[in-house]
Amino acid sequence: CRGFKVVSTPHKSDTASSSNIAPDCGIYPREHAPRLDDATQYGRTDWSHLEITIECKKDFSEDPFDENTANSEPFAKARKSTLGQILSYAELVFQTQHRKHHFMIVFLGTSARLVRIDRSCVFATQRFNYVENEECLTEFLWRFARLSPAERGLDPTAQRLNPKNTRDPLVRLMREKLNAAKKAKEENKLEPHIFEAYKASLSDDNVPWWKLEVCHEVADVAHFFLVGKPHFLAPGVRGRGTRGYIAVPLLDNGTLGDFVYLKDAWRVKHDEIVQEGTTLEFLNHHKVPHIPTLVCHGDLPDQLTSRAKWIELFPEEEEDCRIKEHQHYRIVVEEIGKPLSQFENSGQLVKAMYNVIQAHEAAYRRGIIHRDISAGNILLIKDSKGRWVGFLTDWELAKDVHKTSHERQPERTGTWQFMSAHVQDDPGRVVVIADELESIFHVLIFYVVRFCHHTLRDSDVGQFLYDYFDDYSPYSHGERAGRTKRTALEQGAI
Repeated sequence: CRGFKVVSTPHKSDTASSSNIAPDCGIYPREHAPRLDDATQYGRTDWSHLEITIECKKDFSEDPFDENTANSEPFAKARKSTLGQILSYAELVFQTQHRKHHFMIVFLGTSARLVRIDRSCVFATQRFNYVENEECLTEFLWRFARLSPAERGLDPTAQRLNPKNTRDPLVRLMREKLNAAKKAKEENKLEPHIFEAYKASLSDDNVPWWKLEVCHEVADVAHFFLVGKPHFLAPGVRGRGTRGYIAVPLLDNGTLGDFVYLKDAWRVKHDEIVQEGTTLEFLNHHKVPHIPTLVCHGDLPDQLTSRAKWIELFPEEEEDCRIKEHQHYRIVVEEIGKPLSQFENSGQLVKAMYNVIQAHEAAYRRGIIHRDISAGNILLIKDSKGRWVGFLTDWELAKDVHKTSHERQPERTGTWQFMSAHVQDDPGRVVVIADELESIFHVLIFYVVRFCHHTLRDSDVGQFLYDYFDDYSPYSHGERAGRTKRTALEQGAI
């Protein structure tokens, strides 16, 4: 495995991560391998440079895959624990690096499995005895060392920047931008929440910064943006893996532009699901109020998950394949809002919800329904008169009501806590206006109970929030709406 180094890291977690977990071993590029003071020590995990995660178990009882079950999904406690371990490792790698996929090796006594993980599924080889058949492992490592960075899973549209490298002109530009932003804030030319968010993104020198490319497909132009630590980071491995950044455009003349918001996600690729930027471009053209203003957007070339490979291996299962295909995608918008939770009084909260209804109504009149109204998708921004108003973001799951009359995915669309009771009860239900208005009502209840005066005792608030928003009724064919939410809607009382 020329050019790489294996480092044992079973006890030392990454200091740049809030997680205290560490894999048994890792394979790193030689120039970025964790340093050892002497040969008797273990290394410290570095998620930002880890190329192959290695986990070691004593025997088959801790194998994360069970070939005697459907899809090799484990049910034994020890097996499920190991699967949880390797998924946690993959999550930290995906969160810290910009990657399409990640390779792992799982040792099980004298046997091993090779594993490949992306945002849609996990592929694992059958167990093989690497003592008796060492060529399986050695050939994999030999071939891995000769792959290009993109073939190893690294995103070629993301250039890593080292915050500690003061000679890097891009690093200097980002620090200069921070100083300029501080001055602009003091002169009331920049909103304090934007300055604080950008400052926080540059606060940890142990976390890499990035130069990200956004490929605008229509204009066939590449735009570049400089970012630090993510402003928002979705948990988990499977799914969209959304990351939000306070970003600075890198202009053609080598200077930096005004702050913008960049979202990096793995969108569901489906014939009837359009890009979020395409939806925003359409709504911007028709002057729909209280929504983001598109700057640029586009799919990243050759960055798809592995649904096609699954179908190639199991062609007879294509119609029943539950694996979604995800496309890596970036979108940039002008506005940088602050969380709705920072409203100043109940009047401002209700006015913001009214603005959301205005945005929703105007979009629907143009044939677009949002389908994911939640607390996190409503922000506050200042309008042209300096007043804080509501702002409906995240149009990623929006659809054209004129083109589809059926639900496109075999699962619920939206955020569980704020879904209507009808959508919670029926995964295949088509989301309609009544469901969206109910979601807006749930968001209002959520913030009123947390931040405003009400008749609940303080000691009961936590339980109420769980009962109303998180609870569910278990049925043999899946979860359904919880009793508190259902009662509120059926009886008109909480």
